[in-house]
Amino acid sequence: RHGVALRAIGEQPRAADSVGLNVQAYRVRAVLFGGLAAGVAGGALSLWHANTFVERMTVGKGFIAIAIVIFGRWHPIGVALAALFFGAVEAIGIRLQAAGVDAPYQLFRMTPYIFTLLALALFSARTRGPAAIGIPYERE
Repeated sequence: RHGVALRAIGEQPRAADSVGLNVQAYRVRAVLFGGLAAGVAGGALSLWHANTFVERMTVGKGFIAIAIVIFGRWHPIGVALAALFFGAVEAIGIRLQAAGVDAPYQLFRMTPYIFTLLALALFSARTRGPAAIGIPYERE
């Protein structure tokens, strides 16, 4: 129910308001949840992946995250599948480097970004985000 309400607010906030949804409250909660998720992701990255905090540890992961949302067509299941795909691409690059494939290590490091650009070039034209995203809403 909350997902449908959030999607309605993203597409047509005036219509969502007309059926009694508090558009401002939903938007604030969505932004707070996004900040919470980003904080958990940053904590997981520094504690689990890198085992320490270092500057520039995200190295473009935010760009990949935006591409994942676009590639997943703004749908939770599609986003989860896209995240698995991009994670697998990064893991394959690391595995190939560890296996001793004769190629510059920079090639393996940039494979996620190459696939990100390819995915955006091929699929972003057919993907449409929420119609009212980024547009302020004031109740009349």
